[in-house]
Amino acid sequence: MLITSFEGIEYLSLPELQGYIRRTPGAIRNLVLRKAIPFRKPGGRLLFIREEIDEWVKRSAGVSFQQISEEAVRNGNGDAPGHPRSSGKKATRRANGQNRRVE
Repeated sequence: MLITSFEGIEYLSLPELQGYIRRTPGAIRNLVLRKAIPFRKPGGRLLFIREEIDEWVKRSAGVSFQQISEEAVRNGNGDAPGHPRSSGKKATRRANGQNRRVE
């Protein structure tokens, strides 16, 4: 990945960002059109500041592993994925809508 740096700021072009966040150019352009991703457009060329992209990813919706672990500790059930007290069982849904536990 070729990253352009100017005055200590790392810039990503569209193809570089595509590889960085693993999205298609069309998906990235769609985010730009919706103003859902930080970008700059000097001279009509899309540029993205790497630090802003990193922050955008961190603020995006989702749940971090730390949040999952903290919730498991608060609940005292240890059912977080990879937790030593995890039962290892998965819930499945039967055709009649009832849940059952399986190994």
